[in-house]
Amino acid sequence: MKKKLLLIELNEFNLKFLKKGSKKYKCKNLLYLLKNLKYCRTFTKDKTQDYNLDPWVQWVSIHTGKNSTKHKIKRHGEILNKKIEQIWDVLSKYKISSCVWSPPNGVLRKKIKIFFPDPWSFKQIAYPKYLNNYLFLPRYYANNYTDFKFITLLKYFFLFIFNFAFTIYFKSFLKFVPNVMMILFKSGLSNFSLFFIFDIINLYIFKHYLEKKKTNFNLIFLNSLAHFQHNNWDKPELEKFYFEYTDKIAAIILELKSLHNAIILTNGFSQKKINKKFIIRNKNPEKFIKFLNFKYQKVQPNMTNGGMIFFNSDVDKFVALNKLKNLRLFGCKFIKTEIKKKSIYYELDLKFKKKIDHNIKNSFNSIKSYVIDKPLKLPSKTDFEQSRKISKMLSFLKTTSRHTSNGDLFFYGINIKKKNIENHQIFSQIKSYFLNK
Repeated sequence: MKKKLLLIELNEFNLKFLKKGSKKYKCKNLLYLLKNLKYCRTFTKDKTQDYNLDPWVQWVSIHTGKNSTKHKIKRHGEILNKKIEQIWDVLSKYKISSCVWSPPNGVLRKKIKIFFPDPWSFKQIAYPKYLNNYLFLPRYYANNYTDFKFITLLKYFFLFIFNFAFTIYFKSFLKFVPNVMMILFKSGLSNFSLFFIFDIINLYIFKHYLEKKKTNFNLIFLNSLAHFQHNNWDKPELEKFYFEYTDKIAAIILELKSLHNAIILTNGFSQKKINKKFIIRNKNPEKFIKFLNFKYQKVQPNMTNGGMIFFNSDVDKFVALNKLKNLRLFGCKFIKTEIKKKSIYYELDLKFKKKIDHNIKNSFNSIKSYVIDKPLKLPSKTDFEQSRKISKMLSFLKTTSRHTSNGDLFFYGINIKKKNIENHQIFSQIKSYFLNK
């Protein structure tokens, strides 16, 4: 077999939680995977969540071999400097083929055999073009997950499933469907289940195409474990279902491992469990920006509580910036902004101990007691009425974890001598595996 390396990017999993649960729920595939791979720790010098300690920053460091101060990517959907090469760009120079699936902020430059973009990288398209049939569904959901049209979602869902049905692993997934239905019956239809199901299907599709194209370097990014920890870590009743899904992911990874000489499985960095809190986000970013009544070209939402606003002129941009900076919610400035060349990045910046009800009359005192880390001033009647209108356009996202600077890396068939490596050094480990004789 020619050199073949599999990079599994299992985003942000907490190793202690994974080990404890795999034993408790007897996850044979996960236990086998953790016991039979070598291990080293990873770390990043980045420390600030929502700035540089985020997946769309750290995975770019891993893919480029450059830390965040050098690659300068801060947000998802940003375009990497053309002079900075990704690992698949470097390997393609030496005619080493790649299958790259959903890399955060990954860019397709020279054609590689398979490139399926991160759905949040809105300008990237899949290659070959027929893979875009798998992209329409997650990309539409990424753009509209707080306020989607059911008909449109259903159309893209059937297009996705129709194409999946023609892969050789569709039958393998069908065998898992009874387990899925049992989990859904017990836990209910929720985002955490949908994310796991999506990752499992993606693994099957990924396996189908890397076998079809016989590629040497194969990368897939999976986000379901991170999503559960961020949003459902306070629900022990869901743990069993989490580990059933995760064990299925581990089973497919073991199948993929058998097709390669070497494997790297890493989380990029980890998460730490916290007491739950709530952050606010737009139900519909487009309607929210329209309500603020300034001129703009388009709105591109991010994963949680903000996004990018694009403008036709600098005048429009600075009028909007002034309004965003001075807008108040119940007496408090609640929007952070960062100005770009043709756009403004905005983020709703209020955290709550509990959800608030915008219909409660004279509710300022109760709201004040719920807000975390922000002093609120009693608003005027006009400000209070505007705040109630704004709050009707907002929803609450529960968060149960925060990011940490340390991570974990499991490996097999590749010579990693260090016990501790910085994220961007994973790039050189992969490069050395293929190019050093």
